[in-house]
Amino acid sequence: LHCYMDGSPSRREQLAIATVQQTIAECDRLSIGTVFLTGGEPLLYPWFDEALQTAARVPGLCVTVCTNATLMTPRRAAALAEAGAEANVSIDGEPGFHDYFRNVPGAFRRAEKGVSTLVDAGVRVTIVTTISQGNLESLPETARWAADIGARTLRVQPLLSLGRGVEIADQRLTDDQLNSMLLE
Repeated sequence: LHCYMDGSPSRREQLAIATVQQTIAECDRLSIGTVFLTGGEPLLYPWFDEALQTAARVPGLCVTVCTNATLMTPRRAAALAEAGAEANVSIDGEPGFHDYFRNVPGAFRRAEKGVSTLVDAGVRVTIVTTISQGNLESLPETARWAADIGARTLRVQPLLSLGRGVEIADQRLTDDQLNSMLLE
């Protein structure tokens, strides 16, 4: 129902791999310390492995792959670990809500399997959860799940009017709800 990057299965445009590699290679010269490989879903990018390898060769560059983890395989997780990359995995709450919000039955369980694969490979995982009216009550359970699965960090962010989030802005937290969530 939302994506801050306004990605979706209907989007088809892609950056040429030469452009991606050239841009990543400039990070050292420009003193850029972190690069996020994102999309939509970056694992759908046909040259993802080449982009990751390019980023891994930049001295001192921190690489984070922003993924839904549903396409994560042991081979891909090993490549991320070898590159020293971290993974940010978007989880929208408990399984039923996550699947509803993604409009994909079984998406939570596939993401959960992908997170486990990343953790088993030694990749540092951050679970990113966007909180709205629909999943505010599930935050404690989402936090327990993230800890139990081995995520190193849980990043909680309120639904913002960005990307396709503009279409569901009425689901944003009230100021009182946001303050209570932050205190909790």
